[in-house]
Amino acid sequence: MKKQVINIVLVVIILFPLFTENTSAAELIDNNVRQHTFENKTTNQNKDLSTTLEPEKQNIYSTKKNGRNLQATKLDTDLVSSNDLGNQTWLIEEVKRQIPSKSINSNLTFGDLKTIKTISNNNNAALTGSIPPGIKYFSNLEILFLYSNRLSGEIPAELGSLSKLERLSIRNNQFTGKIPKELGNLTSIRSELNLASNQLTGEIPPELGNLTNLTGAINLAYNDLTGKIPDSFSNLTKMSNLQLQKTQITGLFPTQLMQSAALTYLDVSYTQIVSPISVPTKGNFTQTISNNQLMISTKPDIYNTSNHAFFKPFDSSSTTHSQLKLINKMEQDKETALYNTHTVQIVDHAQNKIVYDGPLSPSVALELTADTNHFSFYLDGASQNTAATGHVTVISNVVQRADFDNQSWLIDEIERQIPNKKIGTNLTFDDLKQITQIKMNKTVNGYIPAGIEHLSELTNLSLTTMGLTGTIPETIGSLVHLKELNLTGNKLGGEIPSSINKLTDLSTLHLGNNILQGSIPSSLGELKQLDILALNDNQLSGEIPLEIGNLANLTTLYLNTNQLSGEIPTSLGNIASLETAKFDNNQFIGIIPVTLLDIDYLTVTNNQVTLDSATPPSIMTNPVNNEPRYTNTFVTNSKLTGASSIDVTDKTITPFKVSSDTYFDLHYTNNGSTQQKLNDTHLVTIINTTTNQVVYEGKMNPNVSFTHQGSANYQVILDNAPKNTNNIIYITVKNYDLTLASVPSDLNFGTQKITSFTQNYNRTDTDWEIVVHDNRKEKHSWALTATLLTPMKGTNGKTLANGLIFKDKDGIETPLSQQALIVYDYTPTEATTETTKVKWREDEGILLKVHAGEAYAQEYQGQVEWNLIDAP
Repeated sequence: MKKQVINIVLVVIILFPLFTENTSAAELIDNNVRQHTFENKTTNQNKDLSTTLEPEKQNIYSTKKNGRNLQATKLDTDLVSSNDLGNQTWLIEEVKRQIPSKSINSNLTFGDLKTIKTISNNNNAALTGSIPPGIKYFSNLEILFLYSNRLSGEIPAELGSLSKLERLSIRNNQFTGKIPKELGNLTSIRSELNLASNQLTGEIPPELGNLTNLTGAINLAYNDLTGKIPDSFSNLTKMSNLQLQKTQITGLFPTQLMQSAALTYLDVSYTQIVSPISVPTKGNFTQTISNNQLMISTKPDIYNTSNHAFFKPFDSSSTTHSQLKLINKMEQDKETALYNTHTVQIVDHAQNKIVYDGPLSPSVALELTADTNHFSFYLDGASQNTAATGHVTVISNVVQRADFDNQSWLIDEIERQIPNKKIGTNLTFDDLKQITQIKMNKTVNGYIPAGIEHLSELTNLSLTTMGLTGTIPETIGSLVHLKELNLTGNKLGGEIPSSINKLTDLSTLHLGNNILQGSIPSSLGELKQLDILALNDNQLSGEIPLEIGNLANLTTLYLNTNQLSGEIPTSLGNIASLETAKFDNNQFIGIIPVTLLDIDYLTVTNNQVTLDSATPPSIMTNPVNNEPRYTNTFVTNSKLTGASSIDVTDKTITPFKVSSDTYFDLHYTNNGSTQQKLNDTHLVTIINTTTNQVVYEGKMNPNVSFTHQGSANYQVILDNAPKNTNNIIYITVKNYDLTLASVPSDLNFGTQKITSFTQNYNRTDTDWEIVVHDNRKEKHSWALTATLLTPMKGTNGKTLANGLIFKDKDGIETPLSQQALIVYDYTPTEATTETTKVKWREDEGILLKVHAGEAYAQEYQGQVEWNLIDAP
């Protein structure tokens, strides 16, 4: 949320209209509203009255405060009564002392009071009462000393009318109330304005800054004054003495006064005045907010555990309370209550601007714009005074237990490594950067939370044999500084996260002895620094990604005891640094890359792999422990086997379909007798050795078929390894069937002349014959039929009715039709051979019959279908 700061300027117009004593309250209100009219009226009154009064008597016009005259309203010839002097005994006695020839209430006039220039009555514990408003009648008073008495009440505003007063001291009394602002009218004050040691309250009126002729002292000490030193005091450039000690004044001491050469005596001790700099250049700043005296204290780090959006520095009920307080460095940091008249200026360093300047109100709420916000507090704006400066850091990125899914095993380990912090209290995400290694192997109940990503500076994460369940979170890819990731010996399931490819600094990846499923991510090939890759003893399936061959620094590869299939990529043999590779106990097929055969340690046992070689590899066992490399593979004792011969009656061979009578029954054995199932992913090549033709090459798909005729021998080669006898078998296929071995493609009746009578035409091919092949074990009768599919039709669309006929040896003619017609019967004898040739004399068999007047000079074509009928 953005804040808009609006500067509100309050314009105050102070009107000082002149009015007469008998002006009513209603007139005052009206006159204040109608200012110009009233001023014109007063001007006229002044003009009129000045013509009738003597100059010395024109003092009857005066300014009022709350309807009370501040100046004399009596004529000099008027008699003074006790009431005019407020019935104050001390004042009445003082007048009698100075004017003994006159008596109050008798012959003492107001003009007589003007003769008194000094009133000095001090150090008298019996002197009580107050200063009455009638003090205004002593208009020529120059000195008023009433100090160290027991006077009380409020200081009358009428003192401000004594325009000739040069010295005023009423210290050490019991005056109460506020300092009248009218004292600022005493512009003749030169040497002293002393109101010290009373019970005055409120703020210093800024009008006192008008006393610019003052060369002596202003002493307001030992009162309960509050607020700040008025800015107007900067105008008192001639003042030599200022005493404000033992008051409750706050605020920044004006720099102009601190730098004033005239000010030689300054005492603001035991106040909460703030020095503009840490060490004041002059004056007594004892027990003020300055160096090694009073100073503010704040909570330097606030942990925003509730993730509030606002900083509430002065709200004690808020978790973001700054705990701003005043402490006394001279009294072992004892806390001192801050006066509520202080203000504070707060700078937000993230925004590099002042975000607050005002009182210490609990309603202040500052927007938190970042995980960590740095604020500086300047009490009363004293930015150059370290004693008045506090710094607060509001930290919102506090780690909660939920950030790690409440996994106690991990939370405990984090707090063990950062013992001075607690999750959920003061441990931040930045603190987590201290942790670079986690190595654990104790049994726990739990899993790896997605929040593992917050440990962003980890270089080694080793959580072995801990019984961890669940999956490896995708967020593991955020730990980009990891060099070793070892999760061996847990119960981790699911797939290997593809995000691991982001761990480009990884040199060791151990995920063995878990229950991981799915395929090996091809993205692992992007981990160019990988030295060890161990994925053994899981339930991984699919093929080895070709990209693993890109791991040029790989020395150790464990893929054993999984459900991996396909071929071992030749790209793995291109890794020059590879020293150890374990592929055993999988479902691999194909030829082992020859470049792997000479590495230091290799196991491919219990796989269906092979070599295209008639001789075994030069290294058959691993030198370390004499462990065999190739047990139960086609390199050693695994052998391809299947049906040795097949008798079939069908021309279509389906070698991999179990339900077919042409099933090749391919399998293998490790001991010569026990059949083992071949993986479906093997490459099988089938060659007809009779014709030396490859009739099939591919996987063992049950839907695969090829055409076969007669009997033939087939060579079956597994995985393109014809040089390895363990990968080759031969199968003889004998086809027992009754077939049309040969049928001429056409019956040609040549070019004939059209006659006027019906005539039969013979075939022009005298060698025409149909060959029937019968290699069935039990031979029995069969018949050959002919069916007219298309009648003889000329180019003009005309057809020859019954154009094709069959004529038997007895001369009986039968027209061919769409009904099958037996044209040859065969009954086997002891001398029957497998081949029978069906032939007719030239005037027998299928002949062309043209009826008289039916034919035209054009070409005729038709179509005949031949079929064999097995008739036992």
